[in-house]
Amino acid sequence: MFLVDRLGRRTLVLLSLGIVGVFLVFIGGSFYIYRVSSLEVTDAYGTCGSTNAIVWSGITTYCYDCENLDDCGFCGGVCTSGNSTGPFESNECPADASWDFGECYNPYRWWCVVFILSYLIAFGLGMSGMPWTINSEIYPSKYRSIAVSWATCSNWTGNLIISSTYLSISEPEALTAYGAFWMYAVFALLGWIWFYCTLPETKGLSLEAIERLFEDGPSDNGYDTLDSQVEDDNDEETEVERESFSDEK
Repeated sequence: MFLVDRLGRRTLVLLSLGIVGVFLVFIGGSFYIYRVSSLEVTDAYGTCGSTNAIVWSGITTYCYDCENLDDCGFCGGVCTSGNSTGPFESNECPADASWDFGECYNPYRWWCVVFILSYLIAFGLGMSGMPWTINSEIYPSKYRSIAVSWATCSNWTGNLIISSTYLSISEPEALTAYGAFWMYAVFALLGWIWFYCTLPETKGLSLEAIERLFEDGPSDNGYDTLDSQVEDDNDEETEVERESFSDEK
């Protein structure tokens, strides 16, 4: 609440969403660096040699590519079929080579954890709470309950879509993990632009003033200024106080 009262709703939303978008780019970048910095594949057998792909060549080039293919593991520069216990054909791996299945060693893998935690902090700064605060203020009183209900339904529907599709779109055959997060970053950018052009500042305004704010429509700069709205609201309150004082006399 301290930041809400000091910075305002609009500022927090734009700040939080902007930082979220940046860290989504960083998360995608960390997955990409994880891929290209893993050990190179010098030889691959069977279906582990390539796959259908959209955003990359589909040719198994790095250990990261190998480990993300179904039933494929890495050993001494070779990508071959196997499971968690070892390769199906042991003679395909060099002698004394360690078997990696499901994960490649990489010194940069902790970057992803750091950026995800930073993303969560940035999200909590504004995007976690501000939409609910703004959502409870901007609707006319006679439509507020049904509008908030629809907004809540839309929010959780979006959460369901993202959580249920991530594993599919992050597959090597689709966008890959880094491609998925870069796609989310694009949506964050589009949302930031839309909020910048349409979202008014409602800090210090009564619900009646906020309702007038949307009835009057946007001003030349995309939204009515806070000062003019507060001034109008204060003038009305002063007039009401004067009338009350006159009635008491």
